[in-house]
Amino acid sequence: MENKIYMVICPLFLGVIDVCYVYLQPPEVYNTILQNALVDPLSRIHVHYLILGAKEHFLLRHVWQFGVLIILFPQIIKFIKKERKHSLKRLLNKWLLFFWTTLVLMSVFAIMYSLQMITNNQLTTLISFNASNSLLITLLFFLVIFSTAVIPVYFTTLFQGYPQLKKRVQEPVGSTIDPKSELKYGLEKPLIAINLERLKEKKLHLEQDFNITTCARELG
Repeated sequence: MENKIYMVICPLFLGVIDVCYVYLQPPEVYNTILQNALVDPLSRIHVHYLILGAKEHFLLRHVWQFGVLIILFPQIIKFIKKERKHSLKRLLNKWLLFFWTTLVLMSVFAIMYSLQMITNNQLTTLISFNASNSLLITLLFFLVIFSTAVIPVYFTTLFQGYPQLKKRVQEPVGSTIDPKSELKYGLEKPLIAINLERLKEKKLHLEQDFNITTCARELG
C-alpha cells in the first residue's frame, strides 16, 4: 500500500521541488526562462531545473496518466456491463468510453512526443512529431475538455443517473424477534381478574341496566 502511495505522489513531489527551486532563484533566472519561452515557444520544453527538465516532467506526467487509465480500465468495463438495457445507461457508457479513449490517445501521443524530444529525434516512433503535427496533442487536449464540459451541457441526462435495481436481502424468519421477550396476545388476564372481583364487590351485575357493553367497560 505504501509503495502505491509513493508511486502516486512521486510526480507531484518532483514537480514541487523543481518549482520551488525556480522561484527561489534570482528574478533574472525566472525572467530569462519566461522570455525564451515567449520568443521561441518550442524551446520551452528544453529548459532544465534542479532535478529534472521540462521534457522529463512532461514525460513523467503522461506516463503516470497512462498508468492510471490502464488501472481504471477493468473498473470501467465492469461499470459498462451493468444495466446496459436502459437508454440513459447506454448514453453514459458512450460518453465514458469517448472520455477514456481520448485521454489514452492524448497520453500515448504525449509520451511519444516527449521521448522524441529527450532523445533529440533519434528514437524511431510510429508518429514523428514536429512543429506542425505536434498540434495533435493539443487537439486531443481540447477534445478532452469538450467531452468533460460541453457534452454534458447538451446531454444533461448523463449526470442525472439511471434506474438501478437494488438487491433485497431477505432476512431469516424470526430473526427480528427477541427470544427473551415474552409475546403477549389476547386479553390482560390479571387486570381482568382484578376488575371482575371489583365488579362482584359492587354488585353491578345485579343492576337492571347491566349489559355486555357495561361489563366490557368495567372489565377493561
